[in-house]
Amino acid sequence: MKILFIRFSSIGDIILTTSPLISIKTKFKDASIHFLTLEEHSPLLEGLSLIERIHVVDKSAGYYQLKSVGKYLNKYDYDVIVDMHNSLRSRIIRKMIKSKPTYRLIKPRWNRFKLFEFHINDFYSGFSQLNLYHSVIKKIISNTDISSTHLFISGSEKEEAQNILNQIGLDDKPLVACIPGAAWDNKIWNLSYYLKLFSYLRSKGFEIILLGGKKDIICDELSNADEFLINLSGQTQFRQSLAIISKSKLVIGSDTGFVHAAEALDVPSIMLLGPTSTETGGGLNKPTSVNIEQEDVWCRPCSQNGSRPCYRSKKVCMDEINPKTVIAQAGTMLGVQ
Repeated sequence: MKILFIRFSSIGDIILTTSPLISIKTKFKDASIHFLTLEEHSPLLEGLSLIERIHVVDKSAGYYQLKSVGKYLNKYDYDVIVDMHNSLRSRIIRKMIKSKPTYRLIKPRWNRFKLFEFHINDFYSGFSQLNLYHSVIKKIISNTDISSTHLFISGSEKEEAQNILNQIGLDDKPLVACIPGAAWDNKIWNLSYYLKLFSYLRSKGFEIILLGGKKDIICDELSNADEFLINLSGQTQFRQSLAIISKSKLVIGSDTGFVHAAEALDVPSIMLLGPTSTETGGGLNKPTSVNIEQEDVWCRPCSQNGSRPCYRSKKVCMDEINPKTVIAQAGTMLGVQ
């Protein structure tokens, strides 16, 4: 059986899509799985034995380019198409592929609208994005366990990461990686709280590395306030950052792609949830992961990705996550109470 999976973005959602991939591959060991995504996100899936071929499309591709992609994919003669995005972009591409059984993601837009606008939660108990994604493939496989997410880092990539760490004097020191930035400011935790957390971790013998992109200003603000932090934000390539994460004892950060990546790399992780929640697709899932959130804040969640401007005087959902709570959880997970 040859299957085409489609998911263009975001990093976190692509990572979550690896769960149904694993479930299918477990059931059909000989299945040939191709994956279509945005070119900028394709490095995320490198080395995954689950995927036989990665196809890419440019983020700026227009209507005729997308049609060409669909025509090109026809040559692979897929048995099944699984559209985990169900966007205008994916529909244009799908339309050009000769008729095949197609299973597409049905997004819970109505439930999310009620949740964001009226704070009415009609999601069933235990809802998660992993459950939602597995509902798409229920006609391919049924009554299957929900697989964990997974990413791959090669031995040579880990060696390269160690060389980077050696060059900045970390050698084999125990590391905690922090991902303080996010695409939207509402998902960023208080700077002073992070500094208290870092002070605690350092007192227990851990080095702290900040990872992120060039736009993550909070990384610069934190390193300016704490001279002992190692700020690698914007200085490492994407796969290098993943490899450094894989060598960490713990990862702490916002609801963002790198924290999902840490979980998929089997690194114990803490995700700080504010304007987003499990109903919006946020949150971690493995037993070695922990979500920390203020569940009694009436206005959360307020948007699917945290992009909605906060209509309160301060972002209570993030500011009321007590650093003592995060410190205690980190200490427990690191075994250094």
